[in-house]
Amino acid sequence: MQVAGLLVTGGRSSRMGRDKATMRLSRGWPTFASNAGRCLRDGVAPEPALEVGPGASGLPTAADFGVEDPQTGPLTAVVAGAEALRRSGFCGPVVVLATDLPLATVELVSFLAGFPRPGSVVPVVGGRMQPLAARWSEADLETARRLAALGERSVRAVFRDAGSLLDETVWRDFVPGRVFSDVDEPGDLAGLALGSGSAAPRPTAR
Repeated sequence: MQVAGLLVTGGRSSRMGRDKATMRLSRGWPTFASNAGRCLRDGVAPEPALEVGPGASGLPTAADFGVEDPQTGPLTAVVAGAEALRRSGFCGPVVVLATDLPLATVELVSFLAGFPRPGSVVPVVGGRMQPLAARWSEADLETARRLAALGERSVRAVFRDAGSLLDETVWRDFVPGRVFSDVDEPGDLAGLALGSGSAAPRPTAR
């Protein structure tokens, strides 16, 4: 199955108070965006991976293909990214990754891209679906486009089919739960930095 990658970096980071894409867990670690960009690029290769945002990851951006980030939330960002991929010549499912997952790994992206199930693959963690660390099918990308055009802004609204959801009893045999740890507030960052140690990906300066 051919699967592309989309990195969403254009959020306002209002609860954090600064741009999460350029943050690091600690000195010597890659920025959130550069780590996520590398994971997507390597995890979906040889298919394309794009960033929807200002270009913090090192990936080509949606703007490179004439599609601007509407900056109205992750749903419209995914729609913009899907259109940019279409203009680049790619049509197919997409692994979507948010920039605020600093413990994301290539293995997570590869797992999502290659999971042997047709349609979308959306992990459920602690009872909550993770649409920004998931594989979106062509059909659900089209649903996202239609919903966004109607004014919907919740990414969870796309996945009303329970068949898209991947229970923890399935994914935990392939990826550790820490890869879904997101950073929304300063306390989240401090907690991850203190607990990273050997459990986190090996830091690489960028």
